[in-house]
Amino acid sequence: MIETIEQKKRRLFGRQYLEEYLKIIHKITIIKNPKIISIVETDRINNNQNKLNNSFSIKLLFNNKSDLKNIILKQFKSKDTVYLFIPLSEDCGAIEMDSIINFNFNFNFTDEPSGIISIISKNLKEKILLDFYEEQEVKYIEFEYYS
Repeated sequence: MIETIEQKKRRLFGRQYLEEYLKIIHKITIIKNPKIISIVETDRINNNQNKLNNSFSIKLLFNNKSDLKNIILKQFKSKDTVYLFIPLSEDCGAIEMDSIINFNFNFNFTDEPSGIISIISKNLKEKILLDFYEEQEVKYIEFEYYS
């Protein structure tokens, strides 16, 4: 696919956030040298994952990471390559990971400032959405599984 003018503008705009983006990626993954995919490929994946339906969701206390990891590994069937998205991925490109195991299940509440992380399987048939936030001084994480 050919990069559109709008995609080129986003890619050039994203360069100013690349250092910040990589700092976040290093906190929420265990990857030493993250592979950033192109904006064109990022958009293709994003557009195709919209066809998935929410089939499971649960709200946990943020610090309950062992339950979160168990739920993710139980729900997410793909053992192949996955794509990691955070809001900065739109302008910087998504991250390709060899497996869901490369995700840092013990990330801190402040590691991703927007509080939104998505992981999509390579075959685009599964998606995880993590939404973490604070309500009345209690930190929560919502896990949503799409298939």
